[in-house]
Amino acid sequence: MSCVCHYGRSTAKPEPLTLTSPGALQPAFCLFCSAVHSVCGMEKLTLLLENKLHEVTRIAKLVETLGEKYGWGSQTVFDIQLVLEEVLVNVISYAFDDQNRHKIELDLSIDDADIIIRVADDGKPFNPLDVPAPDLEKPIEQRAIGGLGIHLVRQYVDSLNYCREGNRNVLTFKKRFAGEKDSELR
Repeated sequence: MSCVCHYGRSTAKPEPLTLTSPGALQPAFCLFCSAVHSVCGMEKLTLLLENKLHEVTRIAKLVETLGEKYGWGSQTVFDIQLVLEEVLVNVISYAFDDQNRHKIELDLSIDDADIIIRVADDGKPFNPLDVPAPDLEKPIEQRAIGGLGIHLVRQYVDSLNYCREGNRNVLTFKKRFAGEKDSELR
């Protein structure tokens, strides 16, 4: 996994950036490379993942760390981990027709109330929003295979968007966490 700064630098260990824009910039440091990634009070991280399943575990740990840093409740951490696991496992397992290395770009933007996550890959076109909701009333042996992961994603986020940008699938979702305390459970 490598960190790519939003300001065009890409190295394993970039130097901290100096921001000269006026305004309410609140510098924050990337958990992977210690570079500044804040603009207008919103922390932004861009991670490049390999199309390997071990990346899912690394992202789950990142979400735990971010949850501690921002004071998200355990339910919010769980929701984000579940959604990212479903999305990333599907991309890694089904998006690519070859065994080559592919990069999956994961953008996280965090402010005081929301986390916005964008997952982009160069896999074959697939709009998960076109997948119909599963009929949960049918007995399990009569249900179509697949679609439950996408159903879970829809249930655990506040908004979900898909677009095809050039040769890339781009899935963006938002999760609100404003006002949640770490001790809260649903």
